[in-house]
Amino acid sequence: KQWYQRRVAVGTFFFFEKDVQSLNASILATQCTRKGCKFKDLECCLNIRCSTLSLVTNWHHISDNEHFCNFCYKYFSAEQSSGLADFVAWKLKWEQNNQNEPGLKLYITEECLPYWICCSEGKKWRCLGVHDICDVNQYTWTCQYGLGIHCDASENPVIEDVRKGGWLERLAVPPLLKKSPAQPFLLNYYSDGVGMSSTSDNDRTPTQHLDKDHEFAEPKVTDGPLDCYFKPFNQPGQQGKTLCFRPDIMEIAEERVFPEF
Repeated sequence: KQWYQRRVAVGTFFFFEKDVQSLNASILATQCTRKGCKFKDLECCLNIRCSTLSLVTNWHHISDNEHFCNFCYKYFSAEQSSGLADFVAWKLKWEQNNQNEPGLKLYITEECLPYWICCSEGKKWRCLGVHDICDVNQYTWTCQYGLGIHCDASENPVIEDVRKGGWLERLAVPPLLKKSPAQPFLLNYYSDGVGMSSTSDNDRTPTQHLDKDHEFAEPKVTDGPLDCYFKPFNQPGQQGKTLCFRPDIMEIAEERVFPEF
C-alpha cells in the first residue's frame, strides 16, 4: 500500500491513502469541548506553531471566539522551548504580587491576545493587536486616528457573539483590569484578589511588594489634595472604618445580586 507523509512542527505523520478522507473528515468535525461553546471550524488565535495541514485534534478554550491549537500549547510547555522560557519568566514575576499560581491560559490572555478598543465617534469595537494600549486615550480614540479607516467600516462579526448572553461566563480565566484608577489605593492587596492585573502594576516599590508574612507598607497614592482623606478601602489587618470597605470581600447586597460569585 502506498504511504503518504505530512510534516508538521512537532513531527511527521504517516497514514494510508485510504485513510486520508476519513482523517480529513475527523479534523473538520473537531470542535471545542467546553460546555456551552458551539463554535466549529476553529482557528488558532495564536498562530505561533500551527500546522498548515490542520492536523489538529485538540483545542484549548479561551473564549467562545478564541481557541489555540495543541501545537501552540506544546510550544509553551515543551522542554527547551523558547515559549516555555518566556512563560516561566512571566510566571515568576506574576507570583510576586498574587495569591494564586498562574496557568498557561492566564499567560496567553495577558501577553498574547490582542487588545480591543471602542471608537469614541462610531462606537464600534476595533482590534489593535497585541501591543500595550495603556497609553492610548480611550475617550478620544477614533478609527480614523488609530487605524486609518472610516468609522462607518463594518465591525468585526465576533463582537456580536460577545454581546450574547453567556459569553462572559464561558471565559477560561476571569478578565483583570489594567491601569485601574483604583490601583494606587490597593497596593497592599494581592492584585488577583481585587481583579487587577499585576503586569501593569508599575507603581509598586520594592518595600510594597506583598510577602508571605502579610507585612505591608503604607499605600502609595497619587499626589493631590485628597491624599490624606480619600482612602476608600480598608487596609489588610486594620479594623473597619466608616465609608470604607474590603475590596476582596463581597458585601451582603452584592451577594444578593450576584449569588453565583
